[in-house]
Amino acid sequence: MPGANASIADFQQALISTSRDGAERFAKVLVARDDAGLVRKAELAGASDIVAGYAIGNSAPYMAIVASMTGEGKGRWSEAAWLSILELFTDVPAITAAVLSSGTVYLLLIDDEAPEALPSPGDPLFRSLRVRGALLDLGVEAALILDLDGPPVALTLHAASWKHATPLRVLEAARFASRSTGVAPDEVPVMDFYAASGLSSGSAALSSWLEAGVPSLGLSSPQIGVRPPEGELVDLASFALAFSHAVLGDYSKARQGISVSGDDVTYLRYPLPFGMVTLTDAVIVASTLLSLAALALALALGWLRGPHRTVSSKAVAGEALAAFGFSLVALLGSKALSAGVFAATGVLFGPEAVVSRDGLSLSVALALVIRVLGTISVYYAVSGLASKAGLLVDHRRVDAARAALALFFVDALVALMLFPAVVPFLLVAMALALVSSGTAATAALGLVVVGAVALPFFAPRVVAAIGAASGGPGSVASAMLDAGLRGLVATAAFVAPFGLWINISVSSASRIRRGHRTALFWLLGALLCAVAEAAVRLAPGSS
Repeated sequence: MPGANASIADFQQALISTSRDGAERFAKVLVARDDAGLVRKAELAGASDIVAGYAIGNSAPYMAIVASMTGEGKGRWSEAAWLSILELFTDVPAITAAVLSSGTVYLLLIDDEAPEALPSPGDPLFRSLRVRGALLDLGVEAALILDLDGPPVALTLHAASWKHATPLRVLEAARFASRSTGVAPDEVPVMDFYAASGLSSGSAALSSWLEAGVPSLGLSSPQIGVRPPEGELVDLASFALAFSHAVLGDYSKARQGISVSGDDVTYLRYPLPFGMVTLTDAVIVASTLLSLAALALALALGWLRGPHRTVSSKAVAGEALAAFGFSLVALLGSKALSAGVFAATGVLFGPEAVVSRDGLSLSVALALVIRVLGTISVYYAVSGLASKAGLLVDHRRVDAARAALALFFVDALVALMLFPAVVPFLLVAMALALVSSGTAATAALGLVVVGAVALPFFAPRVVAAIGAASGGPGSVASAMLDAGLRGLVATAAFVAPFGLWINISVSSASRIRRGHRTALFWLLGALLCAVAEAAVRLAPGSS
């Protein structure tokens, strides 16, 4: 057992040389030093996975700091961090009592491998007897989950897992703790964005907590094999104390008015070179409603008419439906061509040649770019062939521009119900489509600006690196490449206005360019893209 004022590194060194219950034994020694009597044994009924649990405080509101036990021979940094927090809470009773005077902090060490207790007569059968259910019943304000794979030389905040996000007030409490202590964990807004949308698994440590309904925030550190010098470790215990103070104080549900409105879990964080912009759910909804009102006003005043006559509603509807149809066919076609090339490769070189794919993060990113180019090629090939067959009517650029505007707005309304965090991107695209469609050159410039705005979230290399340790199988990019029919239909609805926008940027004012004369060249390009994609995805190696 380390002496007084031990550091995280000291606890870690002591733990790796002890049995699996070392952290539990060390915690008892630390609590025995609490002469002020601040720390008491936690009583959480129906939590069979708690190995050691302590509480500081006696009143609501409540929050928890949780670490999971690891096996002997493991790094055990999470347990060491948990012990350092417990030591801080017991060694400085005056500060701890002042900071936590408005609530109760639970310090819980859990064992996810512990057998679940059998329910007693009268226990509800609809929830398991584990700590997550117990904290949910208690109504905790937040839970800080320690998930350290290495020494805390740097910390990362995780605020999402698959289809779930950490409430914004909990994230704001962590930001307050960062400002007050100087400990600045890195946020990962892009990774959390894809996790909350369901395209990536996100933080594995947070998954079960957020899925259970516990407002949780994950804190991780990178795995480093060599023990760093003492001065390089961040003061995680002080951060945890400041976070607890914020969660139980200004960022509690009562102070934030959450009891009526509910937690904001559909916010958007946009990274900028000088900081982070956070758009709340209220801002996103208000922006959508204002955009709807502005569009209705523009229609009423006739601002959306063409240079010589009003826009044809029939033409707009036709362009919108054609764009969606061509987009869906293009996505299905490029996927089918890719599957055909993989099948042909298996026939020529044997099934084992196509078993392993997406071995490199860079290869997945490149494959995604090639698939996009292949989809565009199929789009113009189908459009050109339909034009040759006389199935398309020539419309003006302004008709296509208004069709793109309508599609953007429909996408925004649907996204507002399903995943509001993507709505700001669609509103920016809608505004630029409205003001830049006067000429082909300005339309192209507007498309470039939209691409620049979306780049932090949709850069292929960024997308390929999220979701799997290698950035290969299981990553967001890999999921996009292997999407099923439902995913392709949703993608078609999202990309259809962009397909129209590309048409606008290369067309004259009087006629939309369809690829009438170049359809066969586009088809050849699609075939070449399918071959290139297969070659890239089957490239050997691992990141």
